[in-house]
Amino acid sequence: MINVALRPLGSLEMLLVVMIGGLGAAARYLVDMLLQERAGLRPWTSIMLINAFGSTLLGSTLALMHTDAWLIWFLVSVFAGGFTTLSTTMLHAFLALAERAFVRAIVIALGQLIGCCLLAWLAFVAVRALLGL
Repeated sequence: MINVALRPLGSLEMLLVVMIGGLGAAARYLVDMLLQERAGLRPWTSIMLINAFGSTLLGSTLALMHTDAWLIWFLVSVFAGGFTTLSTTMLHAFLALAERAFVRAIVIALGQLIGCCLLAWLAFVAVRALLGL
């Protein structure tokens, strides 16, 4: 079991969280636009890929939390938090429901929930196994 002891962040740490989370959100926007414009993906598909990548990134760095690389874990998890987006996923699921595309709405909502959790867990297990943790 992972035990996370939370403490209040100082002003400098909070500024760092805001800046890195903002970089993650900006990266999401750029990747989303590239996937839609260059790869021709639909908005809901590009967001699914972004969330899948971000969840994998978060799961792999979560394995570093109790090691000397905790700062890497902290910075990457903040970036991944800004990079991924549940609200946009739910917007796309709602829009699919409004279009009466029920199967697509279920794929978007449940696919993201189950898929992203599974990817994060697999990445976590793989990194811990590779590092012998």
